[in-house]
Amino acid sequence: MKCEQIARSRSIIVPTPIREERFVVRVRGVVAEILDELVRRGYFNTKSEAVREGIKLLGERYGILKKFD
Repeated sequence: MKCEQIARSRSIIVPTPIREERFVVRVRGVVAEILDELVRRGYFNTKSEAVREGIKLLGERYGILKKFD
C-alpha cells in the first residue's frame, strides 16, 4: 500500500512513508488479549506490526486511504 492512495473526495494530506512517529500504546484486558492472540497465531510477527495494520484499516474505514491490495 502506498500513502499516495489518498481518498480524493477529501482534502486530507497523508504524510509520505518516510515520516516516522514513535509513541507508547498501553492496552488492557480484552484488547491486550486480542493483540497477544494475533501474534501467537502468527498473523503478525510483532505487536507493533499488528497495531500498524490496525491503523491502516482505520484509515481505510474512514475514507482517509483507499482500500489497499
